[in-house]
Amino acid sequence: MDISKLERKLERAIAARKQAEKILEDKALELYALNQQLEKQVEERTYQLAQSETKYRSMIENVELGLIEVNATGIITKAYPRFCNMIGYSAPELEGQSLKDTFVEKEYWSVLDEQEQKRVKGEPGTIQIQLKRKDGALLWVVVSGAPFYDLDGNHEGTVGIYYDITESIKLRTELENANIVAEKARQAEKNFLANMSHEIRTPMNGIIGMTDLLL
Repeated sequence: MDISKLERKLERAIAARKQAEKILEDKALELYALNQQLEKQVEERTYQLAQSETKYRSMIENVELGLIEVNATGIITKAYPRFCNMIGYSAPELEGQSLKDTFVEKEYWSVLDEQEQKRVKGEPGTIQIQLKRKDGALLWVVVSGAPFYDLDGNHEGTVGIYYDITESIKLRTELENANIVAEKARQAEKNFLANMSHEIRTPMNGIIGMTDLLL
């Protein structure tokens, strides 16, 4: 066997191996750089999402609206601070409890059920109902909501938005009562003036008659 041929083959094999190693090394470095770039993008995106979530959660928790999340069976899964302050319960007291059984007056259960069916179909709507606080006081609220779904498009539950209108209802009732009182007062004044006119006119007619006779 020619030793020189074997040496050349060995040299070519070594060169090919080094070339392959160089190619693999370059590819490995390229993949590492891509992985680093992806990790950085993921970190940036995660940070942006966290910032966005914090921003919107802060907005939700500080608006003058009470928010709760209810699953498809009517169980409260999350109660936000504003709603808790409105209804007088803490979040742990509400979460895991039935919405209707906890604070909705029974006469409004059917209204809630009808509204929930509309929301499942994607139909918006607003209702006005009465709630009972933990201390027994009654609240008037306007309720609106939006359904949410899982990744497969199945209905998971509803986000309810509650606005306390108790003071507005109270003020409206007071104004209506004041209008009734004012109307009664106007009617009494009208009757009084009519009676006084009659009472004054009767003796005046006599006086005028006597004056005519004397003349």
